[in-house]
Amino acid sequence: MKYKLRFLATCGLIAGLTACGGGSNSKPSPTKSSSMSLSSSLSSAVTSSLSSSSISSALSLSSSLSSSSSSSVVKTATKVSGTVYLKNSDNENLDVGSPESIKIKLSLLDSQGNEVATSSPTLVDMGGFASDKGVPFSAEIAGANPKTLVITVSTPGFSDFARRFEFSSAVKLTASLKKLQEITIAPSQVTSISGKALEGFNVSVNNSNGNEEIIEGDAGSITDLSVSIPQSALPVGTSSVDVTMQAFNPNDPEEAQSFPGAYQDSTGNKLLSVAFNYTDVKTDTGTSLKQIAEGARDERLALQKKSGRALSPMQFAREKSQKAGETLEPVIINRKIPEDSCASLSQLGDANSTQAGFQVPVYTYNTTNGLWDLLGYGTLFDETGNLVAADQKTFNCAENTYVLEIEATNEIFLSNWWNLDYPLIFTQPVKLCADLELRDEGSKPLAGNVLFVTDDDDLRSFSEGSFVTDENGRVHVEVISLDDGLDLTATAHTYNSALYTGYSEFNVALSTTCNMSQPPVVVNLEVPEMCKVDGRVINTNSSPLAKHYIFAADFSETGNAIPAFALTDADGRYELSLQCKQKYQVIDWYSYIFSYPPSPTMDFEVNVNGAVDLSEASDNSSSAVMKDLVVSTKPTAYVYPTDDSLTQVSLLVVYAGTDFPLTYNFSIKDTNSAVLGQYSGTITEGDFKIDGEEGFGYAEIKIDHHLTDEQIENPLGYTAVGEIKDSKGVIGQINSIYQGQQEAK
Repeated sequence: MKYKLRFLATCGLIAGLTACGGGSNSKPSPTKSSSMSLSSSLSSAVTSSLSSSSISSALSLSSSLSSSSSSSVVKTATKVSGTVYLKNSDNENLDVGSPESIKIKLSLLDSQGNEVATSSPTLVDMGGFASDKGVPFSAEIAGANPKTLVITVSTPGFSDFARRFEFSSAVKLTASLKKLQEITIAPSQVTSISGKALEGFNVSVNNSNGNEEIIEGDAGSITDLSVSIPQSALPVGTSSVDVTMQAFNPNDPEEAQSFPGAYQDSTGNKLLSVAFNYTDVKTDTGTSLKQIAEGARDERLALQKKSGRALSPMQFAREKSQKAGETLEPVIINRKIPEDSCASLSQLGDANSTQAGFQVPVYTYNTTNGLWDLLGYGTLFDETGNLVAADQKTFNCAENTYVLEIEATNEIFLSNWWNLDYPLIFTQPVKLCADLELRDEGSKPLAGNVLFVTDDDDLRSFSEGSFVTDENGRVHVEVISLDDGLDLTATAHTYNSALYTGYSEFNVALSTTCNMSQPPVVVNLEVPEMCKVDGRVINTNSSPLAKHYIFAADFSETGNAIPAFALTDADGRYELSLQCKQKYQVIDWYSYIFSYPPSPTMDFEVNVNGAVDLSEASDNSSSAVMKDLVVSTKPTAYVYPTDDSLTQVSLLVVYAGTDFPLTYNFSIKDTNSAVLGQYSGTITEGDFKIDGEEGFGYAEIKIDHHLTDEQIENPLGYTAVGEIKDSKGVIGQINSIYQGQQEAK
């Protein structure tokens, strides 16, 4: 059935493509002028790039929202919206491709860190339209007493976007996923910075100073990140591994966008990142090292429970090797310290006096709570392989190179993210604060905007962090000073989901007086003034249409207004954030896809300017309410030979409406237009199903065709011609061509 559904979408039955027997007309643009560039692109995207996920999104009847709380418990909701970008190594936008490949998970946690609600929203599938400029998503998630929101956006071959925020009524994100370096490697021998001879699977990456490369085996020089995986950490017989890897510099604002979660560990300490990395490894049989690490962890925890004593991963691995009479072979990681992070080494010093040499903590990312778990410590060496003394205070990375060597078990692969961090633990920490109020060009508050706050110079005089503005555009910034409050100037980077690319940045004056009773400092950003537009989508029976995508854009030839998307709720209602004083066309996207020709009532126009006109019911210059958008969706059907049957044909019906029952009437004709059989029947709402993987709502009706084998298998083909209509008399055409049954399998 998945093949049939994909075939239906690919052949463009909805758009009427001739290659599969549909009509010869392409679908017209939803605007009066065919010369308008955005409109033409949109129409082209529908007719030539319509994917199965477009129909999947349109007809999905299952909610992505789930909650572990009882329905009787009062829940608090947050609206999460954003735009997802794929970036190459030069930070240029890439085509997102199929929205199905992007996985999004939202989790609400209570004060104890328990998950109280989850949601897995999908990207808006616009049939490939402008997907190199980012693809939006939106969702509402509600839970009992939520305190924290954890967000993860991921796709294979790219770094994850992961964030942890204190709960807010709205969050607006720009999620940039960076293309990672990939390589397949065989066993080799290398030497680590400390002089250890390492046999196993060895790989290194460089991606600093404009030099990006991934290297198998001996790199010949110090690289940004090197990983050595011993054969003993992998299944017996592994001959090669596939590695996806990247090193990130937390001092670079662009690369800091990739920092996952919060700058905080699982015990509540604020963290200062020295360097962070992403690594994903799979064996030649496709087994992820994460799966292998999970097995090792489960074995360790079982022994820990049985013995009644705590066992660290390294201690467990060491005891297991001794019992087997083998020498322990740890995973060895060498990480070069970024030049800008040397100030942190000088400020915070050796982190573990119980181990020889200068130690820096190493953490792994916990995807469940968005925090960092302490893995252990790495030992610092200089570029000649000499151990750095624990009491060294001066580090000049402009002239010298320092490398942290980390020994770990394969449990380090439980997470793709590793981080070299200092926990900021002070007897009396000096807090630096700022209270801000962000406004757009129209002096309206910017609610739900994310700020990344960092030092404005290379001294790293205080901790970094991400913060979210509330419904009034206000945000309280609080960081930990590393110089007793001497440096009070920060830079805030604001990633604006309203803009296609980039971010705004501005200076922030911090204060050692964290008095939230004072008025906030107003910051006016060059962000377009946005107005709220509310509306409702109903069918011809005045029944609400849920889960319909609403698309608003300026289709004029010179139009440059920011497009917007929304998804209707159970009552058919939607809310759009549009630029004020800009004319938009508002389209029910599914109706546009599923009807031909498009209904004139499908396209509404709005311009929030204080005048009630166009398709508006009200307009107060800050917000507008649209008239009800009434849509009539035609049923769509296709005929094909039933799999594994020479005596039946199948009628596949896709329908986004609610006017049941549907009735069909079609003929099967040979190439001379002679009628071979006539068929009619009724389809009820109960006949419709959901394909669990594809998310399609469809009905497959199997019909005895009473034709001879020669007729149904004729390589010259046959046609199925007729119509299908709903209970309101809205008619869709049945027009199918097949070149014999073998072609349909």
